[in-house]
Amino acid sequence: MNILALFKALAALVFGWAADALTWLRKPGSRLKVVCALLAALLSIASLTSYRKGQQVIVVTRQVEQCQSDRTAALEAAQLKRAELERNNADKDAALATIAAKLNAEAEKLRVLQERNAGLRDKTEAAKAAADRSAKAFKQEYDQRPAECTAALQALAAACPSLGGYCCALCSLLRCWLRCWLDVATRLPG
Repeated sequence: MNILALFKALAALVFGWAADALTWLRKPGSRLKVVCALLAALLSIASLTSYRKGQQVIVVTRQVEQCQSDRTAALEAAQLKRAELERNNADKDAALATIAAKLNAEAEKLRVLQERNAGLRDKTEAAKAAADRSAKAFKQEYDQRPAECTAALQALAAACPSLGGYCCALCSLLRCWLRCWLDVATRLPG
């Protein structure tokens, strides 16, 4: 009950003051009334201006917060992109290193093969030179064969024309056999 009585007393006090202020304002010719009216108008204008500035401050504060959050998000995205690019760069460097190692290994294999080929070429040239010398020696011996051998070859060629190119080989065998026989015959006593 006391609370209800307190509210009634406060309401009576406030309404009493308001009634007294209205009564005072209805009296004409007071300079204090004009000053109070001007102050009231100025205070109401100032309060509205302050309210609008407060609203602008709130809007600008929200914009600043939004810009800061956008900047933070952009910074995080840039850091993620940078990390991804660094990983890609590291992967690329590793791939290039692997390729370079493979190319070096292939170059080493190629160098070894070139050295082997050079050695084989030298051996082949030496074998070819030896074969040329042997062929030349054989040709000289063949050209210096005795007349009996030539006559035997001609008789063999006439008797068996189907031998064709085998005659030379057969002649060589016959000549070797004849030489061996002659060597043995000359070494025998008496």
